[in-house]
Amino acid sequence: MSLKYQRIRQRDEQLPVLVKQLTRAFSSITLAIIFLLLIITYGIIGSVPLGMLVQTLLMGLAILLPITIAGIGAWRTGRSRWQVGLALLGVAGLIAAMDVYVVRQIIDAMPWFTRYHTTVIYRLRFFEMTELEFFSWWPMKLLLGLFILNMIWATIRRIEFKFVNIGVLSVHSGIVILTIGSMFYGNAKQEGDTLLWRDDQPLTGTVNTFYDAVTPAIYFTVGQAQLGIPLPQLPRYNDYDPLTAALDIKLHETPEFKERFGNQLQAVIPGFLAYAKLQTAWMNDPRAEPNPAWQVQLIAGEKGPAVSTNTLVANSSMDSVLQGGSWSVQYMLAMTQTQIDALKQSHKISQQPVSRFYLIQMDPAKAELQLLICLPGRDAIQVPLTADRFPVATFDSHTLWLQVIRYIPNARQTFIPVPVVRSERISKEEGTYLNALLPVDLSMTLPDGRAWHRRVWLTHMRYPEPGIADDQNRPITLDIPTIGKVDLCFSRQQIQLPFSIALGDFAMVPYPGSHMPRDFYSHLTLTHPDGKSQKGVTRLNHPMMHGRIKISQTGWDPGDTLNPQNDAKDQQGQYIHQQRYVILGIGNNVGIHIIFAGSCLIVIGIPWAFYVKPFLLRHRKHSIQRQLQQSPTAEES
Repeated sequence: MSLKYQRIRQRDEQLPVLVKQLTRAFSSITLAIIFLLLIITYGIIGSVPLGMLVQTLLMGLAILLPITIAGIGAWRTGRSRWQVGLALLGVAGLIAAMDVYVVRQIIDAMPWFTRYHTTVIYRLRFFEMTELEFFSWWPMKLLLGLFILNMIWATIRRIEFKFVNIGVLSVHSGIVILTIGSMFYGNAKQEGDTLLWRDDQPLTGTVNTFYDAVTPAIYFTVGQAQLGIPLPQLPRYNDYDPLTAALDIKLHETPEFKERFGNQLQAVIPGFLAYAKLQTAWMNDPRAEPNPAWQVQLIAGEKGPAVSTNTLVANSSMDSVLQGGSWSVQYMLAMTQTQIDALKQSHKISQQPVSRFYLIQMDPAKAELQLLICLPGRDAIQVPLTADRFPVATFDSHTLWLQVIRYIPNARQTFIPVPVVRSERISKEEGTYLNALLPVDLSMTLPDGRAWHRRVWLTHMRYPEPGIADDQNRPITLDIPTIGKVDLCFSRQQIQLPFSIALGDFAMVPYPGSHMPRDFYSHLTLTHPDGKSQKGVTRLNHPMMHGRIKISQTGWDPGDTLNPQNDAKDQQGQYIHQQRYVILGIGNNVGIHIIFAGSCLIVIGIPWAFYVKPFLLRHRKHSIQRQLQQSPTAEES
């Protein structure tokens, strides 16, 4: 026993009994509790869906409770009457099987289990975090901090600092260092990507920012000036009804918004739809130009349930016709009787087996309709539409009717949000905002005292670049009084880089005889504020390192693969319709070396503890035994 260890023992013996008890409790019970909390709270609850976890717990209780009770009874009675013990175990097995059946029926009858069958805890309301954010949450940091203190305390108090214990000391030190590195990694890690155009494209240029992979943002662009407001409080996985102002995020209260627009404009995010799409619809706008339309509804039977609701717009070729398998309804505006007679004559000549109905509004200023019925093999019939419904098709079980609901004199096309049902969602895109819809309410008081208000729905743009916008994912332009045209865009937070990046050239190397990429790489030029530049290449699986910043090649412009001209090249051999831009992944390697050092200590310490230490102890034991055998005994002396 070493002198240092003897001093520790003597000091322990001098401590009060209460202090020694508290020390033992902190060194043993706390360690076990922390391990259980880490495993259960974050290892299981953080990874296993909530519905599956509760289902497993209920099943486990249904099986373990009767078996445990019966096992205790069998152990107490089985020593004298083993037949009773076996009977108790058999009865417990039957009860457990019945419990499992009952619990299974309860689970199937409760919609809660179906709703949360694939939902982990960090997707619930009031959490709404990514997996990395969840495991970097303050409870995790608190537990890890307690774990580190406990490991240090237990190592100092319970392990002798001598050569034979190097393995255990190395493992404990490695665990502490690895834990500290993980905490630092989760707290300081930043990751995202950016889009960089090729140098021969009109949108070419350098970039000195990248888009964060986690934090969303909203952008207001007036002319060349752009205002970006991060939205870290925005949810991810759950819907918040904008009609009830479930969120009420006041953008106009942020300092940067006030600096740009002052106090005249107010902008509020009243809700959020995590996974939805916009559908076109028609509304009546008295300020719009006259554009007559009729809202109609298909119903199953004369007074049956509604099948669908549609709007027939005369001035829209796509929305003026309602088409079925063997029937069609078309809305026609400002037709003369001569034109109607010509339509009757064309039906008489036509031999198509389709029932055609024409809703004809002869006078655009009057909401009066003529119904022209053109049935196969019959003469066309023209009658005033006095009733609000008429049959359009007959099936075996029912008749399909069309009901005219209302007249819309100034129809204007708009978009309405429609949530996507869970069965039709792409699971890997949930929580990424790729399919999210963000409502924004803009309002202000005009100089003449009138109130101005607009609500816009923004779809998410992964890269708010004008060159890659489409009909669905694009900025929304509003003409705001006293301010002018403002572009609104829902995207991700921009983070500043300590240098600018320019793309020189890009190349994709396909497999022979295919368009599948075998490798792709970009020639980059990094320029610092002091004018110094650095050239490099980033390619697939071979990122370019600049200090702690890693620049990786994650994608490129594939173009329209269905376009026959997608592979067209110019005289210099550059693709015209594809490979116009590249996508670069940007990230910082924080804490990696700390985690690596801790892992190395663990890898070195485990073999020492399991192999070298037993060998040294056996060698020391054999050495002591030989010394005892060689030394004379007290009697011989």
